[in-house]
Order: sequence, then C-alpha cells, then structure tokens
Amino acid sequence: MRMEASIAASSGFQSVIKVLSHELLFRGFRQVGDEEIALYEKQHNDPSLVEWLRDYAEDGPAWESRVRVAREGLESGIRALEKALGETDWLTGDDYGLADISWVVNYHRLNQAQVDFSPWPRFADWGLRVIERPAFETAVVNYTP
Repeated sequence: MRMEASIAASSGFQSVIKVLSHELLFRGFRQVGDEEIALYEKQHNDPSLVEWLRDYAEDGPAWESRVRVAREGLESGIRALEKALGETDWLTGDDYGLADISWVVNYHRLNQAQVDFSPWPRFADWGLRVIERPAFETAVVNYTP
C-alpha cells in the first residue's frame, strides 16, 4: 500500500471510528437528549452533523444503518491493511513510517472498543508492534491537548 493511499484511507476511516466509538464505547454512558441536539443545531451550520447526533440519540433504524455501514467499512478497511501487511512488517515497507503513524490511533480506538482482531491476524500483530514503540505512550496514551 502506498503511503499517500494509506494516509488517505486512514483519514476516510474516521467515519467508521466515530460511529463504532459511539456504539461500542460511549453508548452506556453518553446519552443525548433534545436540549443537547438543539444546542448542537445552533452551534453547527452542517445539518448532517445534527442528523448524525439525532440518529445516535434515537438509537433506531437510522442509527442501526449507520452502525451496519461502519461495520462494513471496518471489514473492508482492515482487510486492505491486512493485505498490505502480508508483504512487509509495516504498512508501506520494511520501515515504520507515516502510514503506520496515521493508522495507530485507529488501531488504538478499535482496541479500546474491544473489536475482535482475530479475523485479521497481521493487523493484530502490527498493532501490537506499534503500541510497543516508545513513542506510542507519549503520543497516543498520554496525549493531552
């Protein structure tokens, strides 16, 4: 997988991460009510963001559809990484690089959400190698904006 393509794929994967984070991590304690939706609507000029939050709050068919699409995106996205990792230890070659850095936070979030990586053993091994790197704890685990 070329570096530019991998970084673009990581960026595009954010919609998958957003939905699965809310569904698998936040659902138990992140409740959204009408007041929050109304405030969000006042603060954002993008109706699609408000619709997304409303779908999450209602937890009905529209949200179920978003979760299904996110799970499909998870499958296809990680399958592409699995293929790239079939040839090398890192996403774009023999050395750790920008493509790996762009994906590490996605791996970390999916790991937090307890996504089962067993269908993708190369990706699982890659993730374990990445989180063992000294900079991972500083740059990801201990990051505070």
